[in-house]
Amino acid sequence: KRGDADNDNMVLANDATDVLRMTVGLEAEPAAGTEDHYGADANADASIGAIDGSWILYYTVNDKYPDNTLPKAGTGEVQFASAKVEDNDENLGQLINLPIQLANSSGVLSAYVELNIDENLAEVEYVNAKLPQGTGIAHNFENGVLRIALAGLDAVKEGEFLHVGIRLTDKESVLNVNGFVNLNGSQIIALDDASIRQIPEKFEIGQNYPNPFNPTTNIKYSLAEKSQVQLVVYNMLGQKVRSLVANQAQDAGYYTVSWDGKNNAGSRVTSGVYIYRIQAGSFVQSKKMNLIK
Repeated sequence: KRGDADNDNMVLANDATDVLRMTVGLEAEPAAGTEDHYGADANADASIGAIDGSWILYYTVNDKYPDNTLPKAGTGEVQFASAKVEDNDENLGQLINLPIQLANSSGVLSAYVELNIDENLAEVEYVNAKLPQGTGIAHNFENGVLRIALAGLDAVKEGEFLHVGIRLTDKESVLNVNGFVNLNGSQIIALDDASIRQIPEKFEIGQNYPNPFNPTTNIKYSLAEKSQVQLVVYNMLGQKVRSLVANQAQDAGYYTVSWDGKNNAGSRVTSGVYIYRIQAGSFVQSKKMNLIK
């Protein structure tokens, strides 16, 4: 019965697949203490996890369980690598490839990854893996949690071993991805937050909206790369009225600032035409807006 996760009286590679599916929530996990739970708990540690998949695969090759010949402890350092933009769909949003990398590792045959991803800001489009031949993998994204489980007989190689495709649906929001990794069911590693935002293709500042306005208007701008940003409102005499962004370092992305029709002293200005001017690195542009009362 041990290792027979699908209850067909045989221990085969598809039992390892069933264990991975249970681990990520694609299949219901048998109740503790039942024969079905015992069957899926191949390493007999009273829990069902990705490492059980490696034990089942070992049995299918060797017709016995590994005792001490299979590494029970997997060690390594796991962290997010730099995110990369894959495509930019004006209707669907930007697709970001977020890699997860392994370093200084030993004996990592299985892993369970759990990532928190805000469903209001993003969708998970894919999970791709660079794994040894014969390694199984399953994933499930549900209720803002992405679960990934993998198991094999050969150690995972160092480098970017997982790639998560995240489609950002909100241009201006920053998505913070965090979670943890469990290697061989023995080492739990917390992942530092990865902050992801959409990256524009060019520097740009839009026309304020509404325009004319009273008393508040919004100004949108985009930065193609990290820049020192100044956004200043002037009157028609060229006198500075309000600093909306005062020489601030900002990451590449989409931004919106509001002007409430007040000067730097906090007093309301008179109606009329005003000029707003942005400088971000070498990018400089000005536009007019009309305040009415």
